[in-house]
Amino acid sequence: SDEPTSAWLGRRVRVGDDAATVRFVGSVPPTQGVWLGVEWDVPDRGKHNGTHEGVKYFECSSPLGGSFVRPKKCSVGTDLVRTLRARYAFSTTEHSAEDSIQDVMTIVDDCNQVVEVEMVGAGKVESKQSQFDKLRIINLSHTDVSHSTSPASSLAELCPLVTELDLSYTLFARWQDVADIVQHLRHLRVLILSGNRMDGLKSLPAECTAFHNVRTLFINDCALTFSEVVQCHMLFPKLEELHFCQNRAATLATPFPGEHTLFPELTMLDLAQNSLEKWEEVFWAGLAFSKLEILILSENKLGDAPPLPPGCLKNLCVLSLNDNVVSTWATIGALLPLSHLRDLRIRNNPLLQSMQPLIARQGLIARLPGLKSLNGSPVTERERVMSERYYLQQHFTEYKKSGPEFTSQHPQYAALVEKHGEPVQQAVQQSESLKDKLLSLAVTCPTSDKEIEVSVPPSLKVQQLKRLLGQPKNFGVPAIKQKLTFCTDEGQNIELDEDLRALDHYSLATSSRVVLVDLRK
Repeated sequence: SDEPTSAWLGRRVRVGDDAATVRFVGSVPPTQGVWLGVEWDVPDRGKHNGTHEGVKYFECSSPLGGSFVRPKKCSVGTDLVRTLRARYAFSTTEHSAEDSIQDVMTIVDDCNQVVEVEMVGAGKVESKQSQFDKLRIINLSHTDVSHSTSPASSLAELCPLVTELDLSYTLFARWQDVADIVQHLRHLRVLILSGNRMDGLKSLPAECTAFHNVRTLFINDCALTFSEVVQCHMLFPKLEELHFCQNRAATLATPFPGEHTLFPELTMLDLAQNSLEKWEEVFWAGLAFSKLEILILSENKLGDAPPLPPGCLKNLCVLSLNDNVVSTWATIGALLPLSHLRDLRIRNNPLLQSMQPLIARQGLIARLPGLKSLNGSPVTERERVMSERYYLQQHFTEYKKSGPEFTSQHPQYAALVEKHGEPVQQAVQQSESLKDKLLSLAVTCPTSDKEIEVSVPPSLKVQQLKRLLGQPKNFGVPAIKQKLTFCTDEGQNIELDEDLRALDHYSLATSSRVVLVDLRK
């Protein structure tokens, strides 16, 4: 019936572009007629918390999350199959210019970047996707679908090959309604339910098998607790990717059961845009989800991390810590046991915001020996050598006086000394005289019989050295036509290829032999 009754309680409605849950049906004196008391999905969308003129009509979780609306202003939901036919049953005739506009949506990827993608069913693919039995991806996001009045198996009969189903920001109110639909989709692997407000996952019986084939689950912005998801892990035994963002979660479920009991196939966990503060809970999750390879923690409130427990996150390859409150290098040191860590994203943290970007990047690379990508940029072998040598120079004086405190702050330093040796120029700087602070470089040129020696300060820029060597009394080669290299103690040829770099960036030492190549020949 269209007339609101108490059966409407818990029902999902949409008013304009905003979705809400019905919490009250009845009269609100002194006005006449029936009102719906609704709790908006957006916490500050309303005018009150369910109390009006001193009378409490319904409970609301937010002080400004409630409103009263007339039923006639509400969309109360549509049938799933009917909505599917309306969205995908396109005419194959010629479309107008307006019809040909591509329908797009924005998503946030695992690198925390906003990406614009074409929505399946948009004009560009209309004729192809109108063939329901060939559909593999169904996108009903932001529609008013709320139920299926047809037999639950009807969607599977209409679209038997579906592998991805997007029901985000719809009007479903019960997990059981979703389960009844999904259980017939034998090929379904990706289920997107973000932006819905349904009854608890615990409303499903433990023996429910509807989601047993789901590999990727999106439950972003669903007002769920992570504890509830963990407690219902048996519903998703083959889950490989879990996206649990924007749920305003301040805590994770702890303590977790023993290893190998929770989501045994889970390799990717996205917890971005919550309010997590405790690293200990993250570590407990790392022990519980033993196969985890990708962990997204961007836009939380995580500060400095304690040491990792043994075996925690042992398979982790990708970690995103963008937009947290990490403030000391101790957190980076805590990541050192992650032997498989290859990709780190750590932008917009207090630790790095007070430093020059290049210095910060070099410090991160030197402290984490396995990194292949940092903040989305590849770490080359050459950059690693340069970063590690600069790091050795920067902290050499502290190292010579080192004690337990230095070792705890620089756990990788001794290994780098073993790899590269001590920075020679730092070790020999015992005198305060200018002479002892200069580098004596022997310079040769393959196209010249001349060999010269120059004494220059370590702070001299490569460009300035080229100008010096380009003088007529030296080699007479214009700076722009020079290529400078030197050989390290390990026999590796390093090019001085950044004109604005200081020489000490390249770990040049007194008596280093520099080769000038004349690019004109």
